[in-house]
Amino acid sequence: MLGDGNQAISTIPGFNQMQFEGFCRFIDQGLTEELYKF
Repeated sequence: MLGDGNQAISTIPGFNQMQFEGFCRFIDQGLTEELYKF
């Protein structure tokens, strides 16, 4: 699933590196919050 997501992101025109890094931070924060719930 992650591989498909990376391929989809890489094919989106105008999706620059800063947006990608911000998206990764958003995912990381969401995952850590989910872990803390348990």
